This record gives sequence, C-alpha cells and structure tokens, in this order.
Amino acid sequence: MLSLTSLTLAACKKTEPEIKDPVRPENLNEVVASDYFDWSTTKRITLNLKGFNASYNSPGLIQVTDEAGVVYYKGMHLNSADFVQEITVPSTLKVLNVRFGVMNKSFDVRTTSKINSNLLPELPEVE
Repeated sequence: MLSLTSLTLAACKKTEPEIKDPVRPENLNEVVASDYFDWSTTKRITLNLKGFNASYNSPGLIQVTDEAGVVYYKGMHLNSADFVQEITVPSTLKVLNVRFGVMNKSFDVRTTSKINSNLLPELPEVE
C-alpha cells in the first residue's frame, strides 16, 4: 500500500521547465530594441488657436493643462490675437485641456503633435 501511494505521488509531481536568466547587457549600447520603439519620454505639441473679433479687445488668462490639472502653459492673451505656442508634455499624455475665459476645450494628443482650433467657446445646439 505504501509503495502504491509513493508511486501515485511520484506520478503527480510536475516538472517545471528550466528558466534561464536573460542576458543582461553590460552597458546601454548593448541594449537591442525594435526599430519602432520610441525612447522619448516627452513630446512637443504645437497649439494654433485662432483669435476672434468682438466688440471689445480684452486680455484674458489662457491656461493649458492635463486631466490631472498639471499646468503646461499659463499667460495673458488678447481675444483678437491668434495663440500659437509650442509646449513639451509627457509622451504618455492623452488629453490636453485649454481654457480661455469661458472657453474650455479638450484635445486628444495621443496621435497628433498639432492642435488647430479657435478661442471661441462651444455653444449648445438650439432646437
């Protein structure tokens, strides 16, 4: 009976394949990556926002942030002037928010390096 139990337990023993340690490079020059791998941790985004004419030409605060509220640009700007600014953001950034007065717009920056829009607020559709 004891030998039958030993035989059963021995038959259930799993043999795991031997895992070899990966070859660790001695320095950064020995690291091999795909030609498509992007080593950048930041990217540059160009904002091109068209100004608008109004009965008054007043300065206002323009602010560019991410979803967490991290500020990438903040400054005074005239509503009639075009706003052109290049900013550097983390390459992992997905959405960039632009606020100017009552205008608040969000832009998906995962696949673009240029944002073309205007400083006008979005108005709701009238039925």
